[in-house]
Amino acid sequence: MDELRTQLAWSPAAPAAARRAVTAWLADAQCDEDTKHDVVLAASELVTRTVNACTGPPVLLAVVRAGRVRLQIDSTEVLERPGGGEARHRLSSSVLRAVCEDWGVESSSTATSMWAELTC
Repeated sequence: MDELRTQLAWSPAAPAAARRAVTAWLADAQCDEDTKHDVVLAASELVTRTVNACTGPPVLLAVVRAGRVRLQIDSTEVLERPGGGEARHRLSSSVLRAVCEDWGVESSSTATSMWAELTC
């Protein structure tokens, strides 16, 4: 299965575009339907948070390695710089806690990456 990499518009429509892209990418994945739903949900949540925290167009990356799906949303032009425990608190929504094995934020003064991993 190839990786998915797509640039999304910085707009309220970005989460829906991410859901469509991830759903199509997962069509041939060896994951059960519940897991596929969880991956799509996590992607939507991460993109929503990126659009709300950054002004740069988000780039969605999804890859399967060793039975795990890794979603990563990269963006530039940071509006709200996550830091310390505060970033994890903001990301600790019930959606991500419920469906992801692990998730987090990596941030610098010029870019932010929000990521999540799920077992496939």
